[in-house]
Amino acid sequence: MAANLAPDYTSLDPVDTAQPNPFQLMSPVYGSFLHENEDGTYEPDLAKAVEIVDPQTISVELHEGQKFSDGSPFDAEAVKWGLERTKKADNQLAMRVAIQELEEVEIVSPTEVTLHLKTPIAGYFMNLLAQQETAIVSKKAVDDGVNLNSNPVGAGPFMVDSFSPEQSYVLVKNPNYVHADDVSVDRVEYTHVAMGEPQAAANLLLSNEVDAVSGDTKLVPDNLKALENGGVGTRTVTSSARWAQMSLCKSQEPFDDVRVRQALNYAVDRQALIDTGAQGQGLPMWDYFPEGDPLHDPAMDGFFERDIDKAKALLAEAGQSDLSFEIAISPDMRRPAEVLQSQLAEAGIQVKLVQPANLIEEFFIEHVQPAGLFNSGRKGLDKISRTLMPGTVGNVCGWDDPDLNAVVAEAQGLESDSDEYAAAWKEITERTIEQGTAVYLYFGVENSAWNKNTVDELVYTPDSLGQLNVDVARTTLK
Repeated sequence: MAANLAPDYTSLDPVDTAQPNPFQLMSPVYGSFLHENEDGTYEPDLAKAVEIVDPQTISVELHEGQKFSDGSPFDAEAVKWGLERTKKADNQLAMRVAIQELEEVEIVSPTEVTLHLKTPIAGYFMNLLAQQETAIVSKKAVDDGVNLNSNPVGAGPFMVDSFSPEQSYVLVKNPNYVHADDVSVDRVEYTHVAMGEPQAAANLLLSNEVDAVSGDTKLVPDNLKALENGGVGTRTVTSSARWAQMSLCKSQEPFDDVRVRQALNYAVDRQALIDTGAQGQGLPMWDYFPEGDPLHDPAMDGFFERDIDKAKALLAEAGQSDLSFEIAISPDMRRPAEVLQSQLAEAGIQVKLVQPANLIEEFFIEHVQPAGLFNSGRKGLDKISRTLMPGTVGNVCGWDDPDLNAVVAEAQGLESDSDEYAAAWKEITERTIEQGTAVYLYFGVENSAWNKNTVDELVYTPDSLGQLNVDVARTTLK
């Protein structure tokens, strides 16, 4: 499979990695208590059963006789040690801060643990049980001095055969995996393709050097057309976890005025931005979930439909008829930024595009520019808690809405398939969209491709950011 084995993917120990993206490489090795399906539902994996006892308590039951790939027991003692190791590391670069809400891991029996949380966020915490935050490494491997950065030892479906960053990553089936009989793939070899080189990935597939191309290679429409003409299977899905937005420093002038924020939203033609700036791929973003998603709010469709007259009127009312400012842009947003710049100018808004050497440092931390344009990636409540609530880098200039914070805090304790959770999202959506908390532009897409002669079914699973990765343990070959 062609995948991005970036130079900063140098650690396969979950407590050491510098970002969440490498978990697509670690997940087949460590497995997870819960497996997250593409549609966001869960099914047991290393856990036999998981139950929310109350908003601050989660019960986890393990399989009898489960082992790590090195033969040591994957039991309650191992789980307690592993979770406490992760919490102590406090790796906020790669993990969500919610792991620090784990107050105690209580051993009930050799196959049962109870997770006690500091605050009522059990519903939100369930997703951590499917992701890197709760990946359990072998204590025996750590005690024996095994270098987990290059040779991770877990209880998941695969073991590492070899790993060379920016070259290759080879996995072989783990016979100790509790569901080993259900894994049909015996060996997986990832071949490196840099994120900015989708044509290289397409060429590997067309020449039969790989069987599949993962989403992180960022295939574009031209690649897909060539692949389809070459008899290759392709898929494009709109992702609720990938979107383009312009973030604003809402706690300082001029964007502390809701009228100015609303004016910016009315000045944008989202469909034209998709057609001319995003190669026609995407959907206008009216709320946090695209049409077809159970949490999509139809009442918000077209809420900020382009209306230049209304944009100008709001600016005049706010005393900002001559509004001008700088926008920090990420390198991949140059073309959409130029289209947006032209659209804003039609409403009398003059913007200067700036591409910082370090977007996070200049915009998110130092706030050199009052606005930033980039592709964002979050799923579930992280769309809000990581961007609009105090204490996170993504919340530009520290905007604080106590009423919003209270609703989000309540939602974090709810199960994601409950009516109460949906109702909380409706309240969150209406409050934040109407206030113009950002200029949400369009949902992005996930493109992938595979060899129809060798692959029977390509299965996907989302990571903690919502990016869809190929699930090699559930994919089947012909």
